Amino acid sequence: MNGPVPGAISLEEFFDSCTRVGEGAVLSFENLGNVRLTTITRANLLLLQRAREQGCPGIIFSCPDFERESVAITFLAAMQNLLEAEGDPGLHEAMAGETAAIGDCVVEITDVTETKVMLNSRDQSVGYLREIYEFPMVHRASAGARLSKTKGSALKKFAAEYDMQPPMARRLLDMCGKDVPAVGYVSSPSQYLNEPPTHILSGKIMADGAGASLSRVIPISYVSPSGKIRNGFEWPFDAPPSIIVGPRTDGIGSAYQIIELARGGMAVDFVSFNIPSPDILETTLLSDVLDLVDMGIGVVGFCDRWTLDRMDLLKEKGFLIFDWDDCEAATRAEGCLLSPVQRTMLERQHEKVMPVQAGESGLSRAKEIIYDRLDKVEMYTDDAWRAKQDLFRALGAAIRMTEAPDDEYCDLQRDLISSSIEAIEASRSLEQESFNELCEACDILSSIYEPGKPLPKEQQIYELITDRLDAGYAVVLVVDSNRTKRAYEYWREELEFNDYSAEDFRVINTRDFMAARGIDGGECVIFSGWYDRGVMDRAVHSGISADMTFVLYTDGKGGLELEWWRRANEQWHIASDRCSKETDRSLSKLGIEPIGRPTKSVTHAKASGTPADKEKDGSPAAIITEIERRRLQKDVARKGEKSVTAVPVMFNDGTHVWLRSGGGTSSGGKLVVITDCLDGQNDEPERKPASALLPGDVVLRTHSDRAYIRKASEKRVDGYKAALQVAHRWKEPISRARMSGMSDPEIVERIQSHLRVPRSTQTVRGWVKGERIAPQSEEDIRSIFSAFRIFIKDEDIKGILGAASLIRGQHQRTGMMAHEKMVGLFLDDVSRYGLDDAVSGFDDRHESGNVELLRITAIGDEARVAVDRAYVV
Repeated sequence: MNGPVPGAISLEEFFDSCTRVGEGAVLSFENLGNVRLTTITRANLLLLQRAREQGCPGIIFSCPDFERESVAITFLAAMQNLLEAEGDPGLHEAMAGETAAIGDCVVEITDVTETKVMLNSRDQSVGYLREIYEFPMVHRASAGARLSKTKGSALKKFAAEYDMQPPMARRLLDMCGKDVPAVGYVSSPSQYLNEPPTHILSGKIMADGAGASLSRVIPISYVSPSGKIRNGFEWPFDAPPSIIVGPRTDGIGSAYQIIELARGGMAVDFVSFNIPSPDILETTLLSDVLDLVDMGIGVVGFCDRWTLDRMDLLKEKGFLIFDWDDCEAATRAEGCLLSPVQRTMLERQHEKVMPVQAGESGLSRAKEIIYDRLDKVEMYTDDAWRAKQDLFRALGAAIRMTEAPDDEYCDLQRDLISSSIEAIEASRSLEQESFNELCEACDILSSIYEPGKPLPKEQQIYELITDRLDAGYAVVLVVDSNRTKRAYEYWREELEFNDYSAEDFRVINTRDFMAARGIDGGECVIFSGWYDRGVMDRAVHSGISADMTFVLYTDGKGGLELEWWRRANEQWHIASDRCSKETDRSLSKLGIEPIGRPTKSVTHAKASGTPADKEKDGSPAAIITEIERRRLQKDVARKGEKSVTAVPVMFNDGTHVWLRSGGGTSSGGKLVVITDCLDGQNDEPERKPASALLPGDVVLRTHSDRAYIRKASEKRVDGYKAALQVAHRWKEPISRARMSGMSDPEIVERIQSHLRVPRSTQTVRGWVKGERIAPQSEEDIRSIFSAFRIFIKDEDIKGILGAASLIRGQHQRTGMMAHEKMVGLFLDDVSRYGLDDAVSGFDDRHESGNVELLRITAIGDEARVAVDRAYVV
């Protein structure tokens, strides 16, 4: 594969054949910042064109700065189509009978002879003698364009303004009106950069030393989810859009309306997509891609390498794969131009790993018990499963903690550990010997969370920070999301106490790092510990920072975090080699000599015999997510049980919700995401369905006070109390069973044994705990009564269901109003009291309930779940 391919051109020859259109141009957008037409952009466009010539449906690229590259290729292709495609330019000599645009001036040409040009405008009919005035070239005016006023020198002024456009803009504008295909652009939210599609129309371009709005340079339009086209081109020219920007539907980029335009006759060259994660191909985006392929429209996708290595589905559809790796191959082009992120990736140092001996902290022993033993144990109850998650969470937080903890944090963690051990003991999931070991691990964790007690990492991190500050560098410390403020305060005090200025020191979380908030690539970035493999992969290979240090615990035998790093590093190398081979195969298919990168992977013998690329991620975050996925199985509906399709969303506190999937007349469940509100980037919270959520999104969860809901509902509904009493009649058998001495687990088991239609244990447990207004069906209510040999009439069951429906509907309406009110109140409180006080004091200030902030850790796979388990906003 690495040798010469007969008849193939060299990579250098390939780069030489790339288009030079738009050289020197720089685009800029509100969130993306500057977008350059890089060497990689030009190569990507030519690779796509060659792939299409070979009959491939498209190509998927992995490269640093892929968000900007997905935009850059769109504009480069649109420019190339206008400037290099065959066809008559839009600018032409005036013709009698046409409505013409002379720059921004619109007139009606009534007669054209060798000696004069006659025209009508809004305020006059006038003629121009050619021997006196050289009549300017014109564009055909857009339909419905209003005639302009031309008295005096207005027409000449309009013509002069058009002639004064910068050279590159003028060349493009002269071509506007040429019959060329449009280039589509579709974007989805990403953890790196997120530019809403409507913002693309407001972009700017800098070329030839002058800046201009894109709307004054190239025909660009946005199509809304309803199919309405918004023309973003400000000249009154009859010019089809060179770029068509697709909308987002339920937060996910959609090409559906572009496809509809193509079906209606619009010529579309190709559509550029960003692919922020592999999961996005499980949405309607995949069907959009396949529809484009069926219509013969090209598709180009951009992603990071973590995602590229999971593109098997598109590879099976004939898509080529191309990985730019560290961008070294691009330097073989003469005059190589890279974006700042790509240049950082090329020139960066390899990440540095600083091992720290865990010493006598007990972390090695706690990890041995919790990771190596507890992980293999099946828990008997959901509370025990959640407790197991909490212990992994507590250990992971301890491992990544950089500073001596404060009283409040220690109390929080110790309470978590204590309640976890109690839940596991109550579940009887462990033998006594194993339980004693777990208690030992919990004692170790509790001793770690002792106020003011430093951990072994603290001194190493202090030395790293001060060494970098002494050398004149800015320093960024990456810590857990819930520790940024406290960690910054702690380290700022330490630095100032030792006569260091904290001006060049910042503390951020992994999400902020991915979005490069406040990072220009020149800082020294210190990771406080090991996060999950996906996060670390993106951190290492994103090109965001050129200088990264991972401070990792080891037990002297290469274990703990150092082991997770080693295994991940092996997997990255294997994935890199795999993508490199795919890249060379793609180049060979396109008649280009392969790059032939050196092999990176190193094979290590493993006692388990498990291949390195198949090993499971042993990091705390990954194991917590895996436990949560197993817990989710308890919510899946049984055969015959009334169910809905929903997607699970998992939070950092170990809880999850099921969001009902959209479809038919239902818009699906949504969560209130306030990440941008907290960052000051947006005044309004966003309501997002599961398909638009990203790990790291901060969600505001409101808890409406039940008493408040009932009180508010009672005010709005006559006979509310009587209806509620009827709706709760189904609880009578359960109350009697408790009075007879039965325990709740026994009651759950008794009801399940009498159900005619199977129900999940979670559903029945919810009935017994009294968490439901009433079961959903007549059979369920009848089964509850029959389980305890109590007779109930059919009309009484119908009465219960009718009353429950009334109460449920009113609670939902009241709850929605309360929720809206609480979101607004919370954001007001944040601006007045600060984030922490806004959360902690909310219920004291407002009677409607309380709020909590949750960070999304993962989004699961769609499943059929019992109807009362799906959370629908």
